[in-house]
Amino acid sequence: MKQDNPQKFKAKLEIEIEIKNGKAILPAGTTQIVKFNNAYRDCKNLTSVEIPNSVTRIGSNAFEKCENLKNVKIPSSVKEIGSWAFFVCVSLTSIEIPDSVIKIGEGAFSVCKSLTSIVMPNSIKEIKDWTFSECSKLTNVLIPSSVTKIGAYSFQACGFKSLDIPNSVTEIKHHAFNKCSSLTSIVIPDSVKKIGNCAFEDCVGLKCIEFSHSDTEIGDDVFQCTQRVPNTGGWRHIPYGAALQQIIVPVGSSEKFKQMLDEKLHHLIVEK
Repeated sequence: MKQDNPQKFKAKLEIEIEIKNGKAILPAGTTQIVKFNNAYRDCKNLTSVEIPNSVTRIGSNAFEKCENLKNVKIPSSVKEIGSWAFFVCVSLTSIEIPDSVIKIGEGAFSVCKSLTSIVMPNSIKEIKDWTFSECSKLTNVLIPSSVTKIGAYSFQACGFKSLDIPNSVTEIKHHAFNKCSSLTSIVIPDSVKKIGNCAFEDCVGLKCIEFSHSDTEIGDDVFQCTQRVPNTGGWRHIPYGAALQQIIVPVGSSEKFKQMLDEKLHHLIVEK
């Protein structure tokens, strides 16, 4: 089929979607973008989407595996972005999320390997599991002060060197920053009460972490790293990390942190 001829697919709600010259045009009056059939989801020609102001919800898996999708403008009418909505949109470089969005589902932008920056609105209360997992070029992230929980694997294998965690966050779930190999330092604000197991696992470049409060509960193997064993093809665990040089804790709390951390980390604890 010639590129300049429209390609037409039908969604489950029998809304006809037209793709012409790489652009998807949704009809006026559409209220939600649902999970399209495989012919549409795997469409290799889709490069941009025009979403009308009538849309209030982008459904789960809506643009999954649209590997050439580069441009999406989300109108201020949208309140929810469903789970895995842009999963494996590997050409998507940036996206604007309007303040109207109050929920972003798990894995919504997972494996968006070209995504370099994203700003989340103050309406977001929680970063769900896997939301930005394997966004390897994501170097600029602004977490709004409305967020109270950072989900499991939510930033796995992202590319940022540092990250500001707002003083609204109360929990960082397990493996949240797993394999963030470029991360060099991070400050845990005093609002954080719990850090899950392996939250910073395989952060091989992490040199310094600062805890602002002595009541933070720290899970098992929070800084554990793995490393290939030469000539064997196997792996070994490095419980004290590969680059960690300093763990800064509040004055008078060293003994408390020693009870939570591996003994091989104790010599890195410094009170401030």
